[in-house]
Amino acid sequence: MKRILFPIEDQIRIDDAFALAAQIAKRNDGKLILLYSYQSEFSNSKNIKSKAELIKAAHLRIQQAKDNYLKRYVGSAEAQLPVIDYRFIENRLWKGVSEILTTEHIDMALFTLSEMRSNNERHIRSFVARMFEKSNVPVLIIPETSYFAAVNQILLVSGFENMAFGESLFRQAAFLAHIFDAHLYVFYVGKQREDAQLPGNIQKMAEKYDIIKHGFTLHAASKTMLVPEIQSYIRQKDIDLMLMVKQEKSLFERILKENFTQQILIQTEIPIIIFNDKITSTWG
Repeated sequence: MKRILFPIEDQIRIDDAFALAAQIAKRNDGKLILLYSYQSEFSNSKNIKSKAELIKAAHLRIQQAKDNYLKRYVGSAEAQLPVIDYRFIENRLWKGVSEILTTEHIDMALFTLSEMRSNNERHIRSFVARMFEKSNVPVLIIPETSYFAAVNQILLVSGFENMAFGESLFRQAAFLAHIFDAHLYVFYVGKQREDAQLPGNIQKMAEKYDIIKHGFTLHAASKTMLVPEIQSYIRQKDIDLMLMVKQEKSLFERILKENFTQQILIQTEIPIIIFNDKITSTWG
């Protein structure tokens, strides 16, 4: 997870998204790539008269986010910024993202969901689907209203329908748990939940990737009410970051039908990483 792409939209609060992205990059000796599009999809920059003024305004906004980050973590081990690169592209946001993803190696892309989208479930679904059409990189989605302080509790939700892929996903979760020294909760769902050998297999993964020392909890979902159960679990365990995978089509389709995307990304106010059907080899 060496190169994290962070497209910045006009008028969207970025302090907490920037803090999480900066910590992931810094803890992995990685780089944060900040992308600013002149004609952002949700741009409100019509009052900025020139390209030079627009770039100056973007730099000022980014500098404010950096200053706020350093103030937030002053005196702590987090009070250092990762390497930061800048990309300024004169195009719409999605065109700029597509260009970066096709011309540069990116390990993860980060997006902030704004309040403009909070009541538009169809747009949220389209947003996630369109991102995966462009690239196989994992997508970190952060609700604009979320507050980030630290990653102490990580939740992995998976059906483990394919154990080889399930282990690849678990490895990525373990990697994040290691760099944050975070407790890893595994919430397994779907048909495989009834497999008597599954808990033991997942426990072996935890031992294989040396995750026990950080804290490890395994939980089987009930047969019904998946969305409320996950929401309740997030609140009970004070989850800071959630991981799931789009490859498990039965799980993802069920989640979309139950409005899970809208509820988790907007209402629960926690960051979520969604993996596509390929996992970047540079993780872990």
